[in-house]
Amino acid sequence: MTKSTRIVALKTLISIMWSAVLVQQFRVLYLLCYAVPCYMFLKSLGRGSGVGRWGNTEFRWSCKLELS
Repeated sequence: MTKSTRIVALKTLISIMWSAVLVQQFRVLYLLCYAVPCYMFLKSLGRGSGVGRWGNTEFRWSCKLELS
């Protein structure tokens, strides 16, 4: 991971978290659905998946990075 890629990823994560702050009532849901999976995805760099819980609702997320 290059330095510029890391900065772009960090900016993306910050903007996602900022938008979550703006939408107060959905803040926790935003962080669960976007920031946490994004962070985990960047950490594993390639494949990430998981299960989250929101009240009685369970949701799954997964993402894969294709490098050409």
